[in-house]
Amino acid sequence: MLRRQYGFDGVVISDYNDFNRLIVNHDYVPNFRAAVREGINAGVDMYMIGNGASSNGPVTYIETLVSLVEDGEVPMERINESVRRILELKGKLGLFENPTVDESKIDDILGEAQDVSEQLAKESMVLLKNDPLNEDGDPVLPLDDNEDLLLTGPGYDPELDVNNRFLMQYGGWTLGWQGIQSGAPTEDGPRPRGETIADAMDDTVHGTLIHVRTDFQAQPFNPDTSDANGNFGFTDEQEADVRDAANSADAVVVVLGEGPHNEGFGDRDELALDSAQKDLVATINEEASDTPIVGVVLAGSPRGTAATFDMLDAVLFAGQPGSDGGQAVVDTLFGDYNPAGKLAFNWPRSVGKVPNHYNQYPPLDDQDPLYAFGHGLSYTDFEYANLSISPSSVSDPEEASTVTVSIDVTNTGDRHGGHIVEVYNTQSYGSVLQPNRRLMGYERVALDPGESTTAEIEAALSSIAVVPGEVPGLQGKAIEAGEYELSINDRTTLQSSDNDELTTTLSIRNTATITDDQPIPDR
Repeated sequence: MLRRQYGFDGVVISDYNDFNRLIVNHDYVPNFRAAVREGINAGVDMYMIGNGASSNGPVTYIETLVSLVEDGEVPMERINESVRRILELKGKLGLFENPTVDESKIDDILGEAQDVSEQLAKESMVLLKNDPLNEDGDPVLPLDDNEDLLLTGPGYDPELDVNNRFLMQYGGWTLGWQGIQSGAPTEDGPRPRGETIADAMDDTVHGTLIHVRTDFQAQPFNPDTSDANGNFGFTDEQEADVRDAANSADAVVVVLGEGPHNEGFGDRDELALDSAQKDLVATINEEASDTPIVGVVLAGSPRGTAATFDMLDAVLFAGQPGSDGGQAVVDTLFGDYNPAGKLAFNWPRSVGKVPNHYNQYPPLDDQDPLYAFGHGLSYTDFEYANLSISPSSVSDPEEASTVTVSIDVTNTGDRHGGHIVEVYNTQSYGSVLQPNRRLMGYERVALDPGESTTAEIEAALSSIAVVPGEVPGLQGKAIEAGEYELSINDRTTLQSSDNDELTTTLSIRNTATITDDQPIPDR
């Protein structure tokens, strides 16, 4: 499929140790010799394996492959094919002319693009919740930088006596997961370039800022921890400090989430935060129930449930924002940046609701996530009007692969803000079961208070293609003739004088294929 169907002529590399995993993970072959034979003859050009492999490492692999060639089980033509591809790649990269780099240029490259890094981090901020403290009050965010604040949450390694919250900020495959003293930082580094949330708050808050770090030890390779992603703790002394500071604070910001991890090291059985973090939030809520409590979640996937979030007045999902994530979080908390990010996944209520994809087929599309795909709040309000589609009828999808959806967007609030306008297919019928919600396109706009614009979204017809026919699904994808309802964002919750204005109908007159009509070779 890769070579003949897709025409790929580059180098194919296995994932780490995957020839060996044909034996130990997949029970596909009985021994390493058979694994190498099957893999190389299938077209793998390079076997990814490190010197630290406990078995079947580089030496074993080379000796095995040489033996297979000598015995005629792997053709020499197969070796020549892979060598040629690798040499061609090295030639394209210029490695024959310049096989090494100029080390003096490294300092000019590392840590650059700070403006871009900060902008990306800001655009990734998703405001999940922003409630008022009472019925007549304004939402708790943005915060006032002249107030007295408590900043707390995981970020201190008691054994190493170092602050380490930046590990949560960066996530896996970074200095925080490997290459930094086996995952644990020392006082003198190394450190990635960047500013933590605490550093950025020190520069922003003009009132009193009290910082109480709770325990967190990164354990990226150790499954026997309090949490799948590290050891979190909340000592009696830290609890006393939090209670004392929360009593006098005008607002509390609590950093929550998970430690750096990747692959199986991040596997877990629940969505809830570690028990030490849940206890921290409960303590703050008990001690300062009338004080705004804001949660900032640093995590690469959903961490947190309604039981914890119900005790928070606002929740900002920051993901793993990287080098300039500290400044991005603080600018968002204090209103210097108006969040416009949207969730790219459903946030399930519990593992009992998993899997929970936004475009699941009925009846699983009514799983009621805690926060839905596309959810994200702003500090201002937007209204829609005058929805239209052009063309509204497509005779042959092969001749028109997209349609243009237009909608007037007005910023009705009192702040400048960005907004993402999404177009979904929310109802359709056909010869096979179809999801009740499919994203067809989106457009980002930025508006001043009172300003309006017309957003034009190119909606891809390929997004409504299905695989028709019988259960094996051997046919190519097709766009079936019929009536398709298109909606702007979630048609049930948007602000509009009439929600019917937020839907329109696209007519497809004839069934057609606009992608590959034979996705499976030789079928």
